[in-house]
Amino acid sequence: MSKIGAFYLPATLHRENEVRLLIMRYSGGRGETEFDGQNRYWPLPIGQHNDFCDIQLLEIQCGPAAQRSDVLSAIAGTPFETTVPVTCAPQP
Repeated sequence: MSKIGAFYLPATLHRENEVRLLIMRYSGGRGETEFDGQNRYWPLPIGQHNDFCDIQLLEIQCGPAAQRSDVLSAIAGTPFETTVPVTCAPQP
């Protein structure tokens, strides 16, 4: 069994704009990472079944400081734009 977590950092947070899925690998487990010259990563498509796992994005929940328009811009042009509900906490 693997532990999986995901997070998104908007461009306004420490000048980063990235999405990551973290997979904790255990001794003797699969190791199908790729290397881009700087980082080692394991590419896993979201919403497409493969022989390792099936990851489905069910909802995007925004934090209280997030702007809904920023989130919608981040998923614009992706399959998630029309298939994943975006819920945002009320602004303080």
